[in-house]
Amino acid sequence: MVLGAKNRYITFLGLPIQVPRKTRTLFNVAVETIVGNGKSTKFWLDRWLQGRTLSKLAPNLCKLIPKQAVKQRTVAQAFDNRCWVADIRGALSVQVLREYLYIWDLVDGLVLQPEIPDQHRWKLTNLGPYSSKSAYNAFFIGSIRFAPWKRIWRSWAPLRHEFFIWLAIKNRCWPADRLAKCGLPHPAVCPLLIRRRKISKTSSSLVCLLGQLVL
Repeated sequence: MVLGAKNRYITFLGLPIQVPRKTRTLFNVAVETIVGNGKSTKFWLDRWLQGRTLSKLAPNLCKLIPKQAVKQRTVAQAFDNRCWVADIRGALSVQVLREYLYIWDLVDGLVLQPEIPDQHRWKLTNLGPYSSKSAYNAFFIGSIRFAPWKRIWRSWAPLRHEFFIWLAIKNRCWPADRLAKCGLPHPAVCPLLIRRRKISKTSSSLVCLLGQLVL
């Protein structure tokens, strides 16, 4: 829906947003929720009970919860006359009953604070607010950094040459022998090989042009 002429932006509120699985996992790990009035915290989805989600505390019980209830049920709504119990659908096995009683004991002693809003802290920053930089860096924790990257991407060479060198270093270029092993079309001789005449002029040898340039 496009807003009035005074607003230059387009709102997509209400449209379904597909969140990648890795992004959802990072969000669950990096966000710490402190429940106040429970109006902005999802009962079945957020990490609010003992620092964990209910899917971790009671995985079999959460399998019986409809997706709509998982996405929409807030902690405030769930605490109202214990509405979270009505979200459970399906057969109750012994394991599900154990998890149900376990969640009941954890939730039964909690009291909401109507005048205090919920707090969602981003644990990847010192002060708590979210930053896209910290989220982006989190995806590369444990990765191996390539030290001479500046020599490739900050060089004067054309971009297509930079991509070729990068793929060659990562061993992503498929030479003729690899193409042959996979049964794919390939040249009989590497295009970088040149034929050099010997002094006798009766025989010749193959020399790698790229190797000569590098050496």
